[in-house]
Amino acid sequence: MNINEITQDGLHKVCDVVNKLTNDRNRASMWSIVWDKNTNPKLLSNGKGRCYFIVVNDIIYKIGFSDSNGGIRNTWSSYKGGNGGRPSDRTYGIHHFIKNELKNGSKIEIYFLINDTIRVQVPTMFGYEDVEDSVSGKHIEKLCLKQHKERYGCLPKWNLQEQGEDWPDWVQRGLTELKGK
Repeated sequence: MNINEITQDGLHKVCDVVNKLTNDRNRASMWSIVWDKNTNPKLLSNGKGRCYFIVVNDIIYKIGFSDSNGGIRNTWSSYKGGNGGRPSDRTYGIHHFIKNELKNGSKIEIYFLINDTIRVQVPTMFGYEDVEDSVSGKHIEKLCLKQHKERYGCLPKWNLQEQGEDWPDWVQRGLTELKGK
């Protein structure tokens, strides 16, 4: 699906992902993030539930979500550091998928949708309390994945876990090697 097909007014471009031009396997990251100057910095650090899109040459390759504190900036720090520490299969795999696309000269951009704050009554031990909060970004992600599948008959190519697919062998070997250091 082309990112330009999304008609939601709340879609925000977050950043471009650019190659660091290094082959040093010991570096925690082989690419950098260039935050979009037109996006309000407060929006980038907003902790509301959000759904993000990894876009390669204008095509959505991954739909994901995060509810982490620190906003989309914090979400992307884990992917950026996916070549160090003890990352998950997904974090390590996506980091290297991005690296490989950049090596091939692809343009990579990150977009996201953020949930508005809503007021709800939450049950407590002694009644109900009014709470103002954001709904989890997982709900946006699930609906976006559903719409993608309905329109194209498949999920985006990097949504491997959601498709019930294993990560490629080279990802599993690399991750095992990284964690064995």
